[in-house]
Amino acid sequence: MAEGKTCIACSRETAFRCSRCRQGIRFALENNLLKAAEVLLQVYYCSKKCQATHWKDGHRNECAAMQSSCTAQKKDDPEAVRLSGRSVTAGERSQGAQFSKSMIPKELRQGAIFADSPDGVNENLLLLLHGLGDKPAPYANLAKKMKLPQTATLAISGPLEIPMTDGGRAWYTAFDDDFELIQGVRGERRRLQSLEPTIALLQQLLQVLHEQGGWPYKRIHLFGFSQGGTVVLELVRRYSCPQ
Repeated sequence: MAEGKTCIACSRETAFRCSRCRQGIRFALENNLLKAAEVLLQVYYCSKKCQATHWKDGHRNECAAMQSSCTAQKKDDPEAVRLSGRSVTAGERSQGAQFSKSMIPKELRQGAIFADSPDGVNENLLLLLHGLGDKPAPYANLAKKMKLPQTATLAISGPLEIPMTDGGRAWYTAFDDDFELIQGVRGERRRLQSLEPTIALLQQLLQVLHEQGGWPYKRIHLFGFSQGGTVVLELVRRYSCPQ
């Protein structure tokens, strides 16, 4: 709970902010719309009920004023684009959002799917790693349903194709020559050895997303399921970066 924040409708302590205000504050501050930012920074609610009450009591007009300020800014900047009820300049959107599939190592590119943030502000990036025998598409669909604000998503593919799985992929060797799952017994090194090039590819991807895409390392988040989760944990365990 954020200290010192109270519901504007009933004065209870809270940390819940109007979603449209939350989107508008950053734009207002970056574009010197200080009056609009001052209004939006005051708006917190303890419940949906209080938010609805305050909206009817006049906050809808404050949000409209914010939108008008953004529209005026758009007229001054011909490159501004309209996204999710507010104006975001092309420069703002491109910060941390310059993506192309060529950034993905070719070994991880099979079926990879990138999606912009639902609100058009790609401030964060979520990487999704599928499980053994799966493909990127179901995880891209999951990310779409999550509708994370200010977060672009990238579902990538394991580098190894698994036979007889209709294109299913793996992040490291999981089956022996008889197509039996490799068991984790003393002295067994095949899984660990095949994991090494995968970790190297993911480290390469993170570096390119940072240097060419513009995402700070702290804004790149990792999600992995099953074998993909194992890879995420190993990558985080090993990875070091300036930030």
